Amino acid sequence: MEPRADIGVVGLGVMGRNLAANIQDKGFQVVGFDADAGQRARAEAEGLTVAPSAAALVAALRVPRAVLLLVPAGPAVDAAIAGLRPLLAAGDIVVDGGNSHYPDTIRRGAEQAAAGLGFVGLGVSGGEEGARHGPALMAGGDDAAWRRLEPLLTAVAARFDGRPCCGHVGADGAGHFVKMAHNGIEYGQMQLIAEACLLLRHGLGLDWPAAAGIVAGWNAGEEASYLLEITADILATPDPEAGGALLDRVADRTGHKGTGVWTVEAALALGVPVPTMAAAVWARALSATRDPAAAAAGWPPPAAAFTAGDLGTALAAASLVAYGEGLDLIAAGARHHGWQTDRAAVAELWRAGCIIRSAALDRIAAVLRAEPGEQSFLDRGWSRRRVGAALPAWRRILAAGAEAGVPLPAFAAAFHHAAARAAPEVGARIVAAQRDRFGAHGFARVDRGGSHHAAWEGR
Repeated sequence: MEPRADIGVVGLGVMGRNLAANIQDKGFQVVGFDADAGQRARAEAEGLTVAPSAAALVAALRVPRAVLLLVPAGPAVDAAIAGLRPLLAAGDIVVDGGNSHYPDTIRRGAEQAAAGLGFVGLGVSGGEEGARHGPALMAGGDDAAWRRLEPLLTAVAARFDGRPCCGHVGADGAGHFVKMAHNGIEYGQMQLIAEACLLLRHGLGLDWPAAAGIVAGWNAGEEASYLLEITADILATPDPEAGGALLDRVADRTGHKGTGVWTVEAALALGVPVPTMAAAVWARALSATRDPAAAAAGWPPPAAAFTAGDLGTALAAASLVAYGEGLDLIAAGARHHGWQTDRAAVAELWRAGCIIRSAALDRIAAVLRAEPGEQSFLDRGWSRRRVGAALPAWRRILAAGAEAGVPLPAFAAAFHHAAARAAPEVGARIVAAQRDRFGAHGFARVDRGGSHHAAWEGR
């Protein structure tokens, strides 16, 4: 092959083929490679140029070269880089477009820099459809590598009001960190919607098609989102084989690929409260470990009084809390690693193409710009007012779930996160005193500075 391709794509699975086709549609020359002959054949059948080997792919690229990896996170990325490194020269760029753990991206970036190569960790969101027609792209890496890739990446990204949903969010691992936080928000919002659907079914007694109509009604105005849109479709889908709703034939268990766990681990390490995300991760773990045969007979009993309107109000507020947790995590990660990550810009590039896209992100970005500062997104005036107005309906929803025995772990976690931020106190003074009583750890006083130790009763 003549060296005239603009970029090479290594990994021609669903995401790789679709993103390569998207790049090609935008007028760039792309060449692909996959170690699996079947994947190479599929890509060729779909009109892509395919190299028979990694060496042939590199030989087909214009200098300085750019290679995009779309292989599974973990050892496969290191193996792909190791195979490419002897074929590349100083000034070439490797882009990891998979869901890699951001510490691995930081390590890989340092290793490639030592070899004179550029490295970009690229968060890609939007699934198969987004890859083909326009994903949201979160790039992390050095400025020089970003500037070279920017024309291509902005061309293939989704658009919102004509602007590409693509940006450079910081150095080394920032792109994959932001994508990880995105996925944590995704976990939280998916679980919240699932719990809302349970209440529609078992609290209001609706069948799935009727519930679909309610969810479709929520998907309007500033509350509209991709996840609500697809959930309404899911609830309305009939089973072509057995009749009835297809959802009734889907087993009540699900898995995950690890990004939710990484999000919670990062939040714990950085001291950022993300209870909604954590509840969603535990809910998936519970679904895989509980015994469905142990379900209570006659479940559920009649629910407390609530309306579909109450549920929609609470869901919108809880979803906002999930956004806030993710944005707070991004801010903490940026401070810790020295990344110059603009949270408002991140919210803007999530407005189209990605899984958590919603109309609310436009307002969220505007609030971040109008109320600058390091404080939590949930402590800003607009957020407090928005969440506070939903609390009465939210309490009715939690009461209904408790009376009906419908588990609402994400709704409860989000509620208590929001309520704790507005509460006069959260019990921490008692915990501080307990720590001092049994371990002499000291405590802060409200009337003077420093750390103090007391001679508590009973000592």
